Amino acid sequence: MNKYPKVMIAHAINRPEFTKSFYQGMLQTLYSYPGEIAVRVAEGHLAGWGRNSLINDFVKTDADYIFFIDSDTGVPHEGLKKLVEHQKDIVSGLYFQRYPPYNPTFKKLQKNEFGNDQYLPILDYPEGLVEVDMVGAGCLLISRRVCENLMEPYFFSPEQDYTEDTYFCLQAKKAGFSIYVDTTVKCLHDTAMTVDEVTFSMYKLRKGK
Repeated sequence: MNKYPKVMIAHAINRPEFTKSFYQGMLQTLYSYPGEIAVRVAEGHLAGWGRNSLINDFVKTDADYIFFIDSDTGVPHEGLKKLVEHQKDIVSGLYFQRYPPYNPTFKKLQKNEFGNDQYLPILDYPEGLVEVDMVGAGCLLISRRVCENLMEPYFFSPEQDYTEDTYFCLQAKKAGFSIYVDTTVKCLHDTAMTVDEVTFSMYKLRKGK
């Protein structure tokens, strides 16, 4: 990739503080990404409405991608660069739920134990680019093409029982877009403790899974 596209980094703040991992990740991102970066913040909103507001700001700019980073998520060095290099419309880094069993935040439509279709987390994921059906928005890169093809609200509808990122993924898949995760972009996710791939692995080992 000779010239890296312009990226708008977007923070939908629904918590009062940014974590240490977030600040470290932002510094690494700003330092390591070779293309042009702009930063926008939507403060004091529910996460879904904040993300909607940020996309509306994004489509008025000349940026090629919007990159959501949550205030409790730490992006690794060159994480944004790696995601952009895939040239996918929707691609996330690897991060995990902040509570037990600390599962990855991406899912695939699969048969559950009763033989019914269900969105289930991918626990034994490979290293590299993985196509999924749903993903969280804590470290999510989205192309302009997606934002210009989806109808608002992009991330939330009060008539639905979905989380805002699930709603976005359903809308994107319905519009024909594929969703990916790069499992080599290993993010930190902060709660009272920091959750990462090691946390997930240790929990599985303790449970004998």
